[in-house]
Amino acid sequence: MLLRGKIARKYWKAFMYLLLITAIAFYISKNDQSLEKNREAAIKTSALYKINNRRTTNHDVKQETRSVSVLNLTNLQREVTKKQLPKLLIRNLTIRNHFELELSDKFIDDYFKDKNFSIFPTSSKPEVRHIAFLKVHKAASSTLQNMFFRFGRKRNLTFVFTKHPNYFSRSISSHIPLVPPKVGQGYDILCNHGVFNHSTYSSLLPNDTVYIGIVRDPLSVFISAVNFYSQESQKLGYLTRIKGQKLQKLIHRPEVYDRSFFSYTKNVMARDFGFPQTFDNSIIFQTLKELDKIFTLVLIVEHFEESLVLMRRYLNWKLQDILFLPNNVFVSRVKNTPNLPRTKVITGLNQARANPWYGQRGILRDPYRDKPVSKSDLSRKDVDQFKMRNKMDYYVHSFFTKKFWKQFKSAPSNIEQEVTYFKQVLERLALFCNQTDIGGNVKPLIVQKSQWNAEFTVSADECLYMKMDELKFIKILRHKQGSELREANHFRYPPKQFRLSVDDYRKMSPQQRRMYQQQIIMGNNKPNEVGHIQMADRGFGRGIYSRKGIVKRPK
Repeated sequence: MLLRGKIARKYWKAFMYLLLITAIAFYISKNDQSLEKNREAAIKTSALYKINNRRTTNHDVKQETRSVSVLNLTNLQREVTKKQLPKLLIRNLTIRNHFELELSDKFIDDYFKDKNFSIFPTSSKPEVRHIAFLKVHKAASSTLQNMFFRFGRKRNLTFVFTKHPNYFSRSISSHIPLVPPKVGQGYDILCNHGVFNHSTYSSLLPNDTVYIGIVRDPLSVFISAVNFYSQESQKLGYLTRIKGQKLQKLIHRPEVYDRSFFSYTKNVMARDFGFPQTFDNSIIFQTLKELDKIFTLVLIVEHFEESLVLMRRYLNWKLQDILFLPNNVFVSRVKNTPNLPRTKVITGLNQARANPWYGQRGILRDPYRDKPVSKSDLSRKDVDQFKMRNKMDYYVHSFFTKKFWKQFKSAPSNIEQEVTYFKQVLERLALFCNQTDIGGNVKPLIVQKSQWNAEFTVSADECLYMKMDELKFIKILRHKQGSELREANHFRYPPKQFRLSVDDYRKMSPQQRRMYQQQIIMGNNKPNEVGHIQMADRGFGRGIYSRKGIVKRPK
């Protein structure tokens, strides 16, 4: 009897398991049918909302693509409800990318529809000398800053400098304390790194100041930042901790490797323009409207020469005022390594683009030591994910790019001929400055008169200023206007041989870190003997905390 009961219970359990498996199979099959419907809708929607970024010769999006974009939005509202959208995102991430980019495109088109883009006055005006330039990270901003430095130096203009060597502000709430000039009254130009705050900028500059910004393709900014801040002299802590596949890890796992809302590799352009920390589209678009009213010109790195010619015309500058050599450039490598001598060279823009082994400040990099990343390292899935990760930068770039081309078209008809002529002058300038770098007596470069400029000459000294490092140029300007930094005014690091490595610093306790920072801030004028002994006793006998020697004051 007992045996018969055990057998019955076994059969009953088997029957219940079978019933449970059947129910699960039925649920999965039903769910597969709904997923199949969602997949078909996703395919249809993806094909319908594919974005065509191809431009015509005059940089316009084709008219038929624009009409399809409007049709896409109406169909998207009809066919894809808010409840269906999350399921579609699971199946196809590109739909979400296209959906949000289409929304931004529609907003930009509607906003610019009836707007007047003519920025050129009917009568002649004097050259503009009051300028606020937003120096956006990794967007050719050092090259443009050098241009403003040279312009102001020739005319004895006054620059805004702070107690930091080359930053104006690091947050939107306040700026670094100023170092007022001893020569001149008031300020004329502000062009150092800073987070934009209109009330702060306008409180220091005259009312007729022209606000100028610059933007670049967000993916190019991202790759350039990863390469630049991975150099030995520019290393950032969160980038040095990534071992291999930096781009992919930063894109797909930002919660681990790039946790801040804004960083040098995450929406850095939006941060520099002063955007709030939110992904709310209504707030983002409202901020774009406010910036549009403030910034008269926002230049485009991908069309740098066109941007400079447009800026020259609006500011009523001369052609020699916008001549430049690439500054602080980092270009990715190619597969085939050329056998080139490790010597310092000065390159023009075209040569820097053509020879990818020229690195920061024109110094030829060692291709066997540096391993820079490039767009070729990314797949289509990586790029789609990056567009979602840095969508604020894509909004900023798309908005100001469309504004720029509308302003460019509103200029007189011969502006394209001037751009062509300007590129020819830049090629001659690059060859001339390369000759001056080699040495010897070189005659000045003579640029003949044209319909856009009077005859002028370029000397070897001007080439030196064009290729001058940012910190060195700032030091010259500070000395000229009496805004020098005193030894105690800025944060001073110990000599390289006494600096702790990142790993040693991470091993420190909070108390040890505080003592390390205090020792640096003291400038080693009065070394803390007790601190040296304590740190040496705790196992940190290297460099600054060694019992044997006290760090000398850096020269």
